[in-house]
Amino acid sequence: MSQQIFKKTFISLLVFGLSFFPTLVLARSEAPQAVLGGSSNSPAAVVVSEGVSEVIPTFSTVQVELVYRIVRVLSVVFSILFINMILIGSFSYMVTSNDDKVLAARKQIIIGATGTIFFICLYLMATAAILRLEAGV
Repeated sequence: MSQQIFKKTFISLLVFGLSFFPTLVLARSEAPQAVLGGSSNSPAAVVVSEGVSEVIPTFSTVQVELVYRIVRVLSVVFSILFINMILIGSFSYMVTSNDDKVLAARKQIIIGATGTIFFICLYLMATAAILRLEAGV
């Protein structure tokens, strides 16, 4: 039962991270092309590119940095949970003698290791983005 919960949580977080994190990485406080009728403090700006105008949201640097810091905190929390999953799986792997339970323990260790690696990478990407924002690039 607990493995199913961890598996569903991991898949949900993986989908969330992969779908929304590139948007956060590419968000800037000002538009890269010509901006008409918008400033860096306005919630939206009209961007003209090759004769086609689009309305895109603009975010302040403080808002984007806050999101990155929240992502970092959550990635640390989930990394700790997945490390605990590795420890529990390792303990059950050492103690059990039943082949089915050994396979379940191996699976739990693999899921825990995969989740830990994913959230460490997410933490590193968020840290790099924060450093990039602080540098003003």
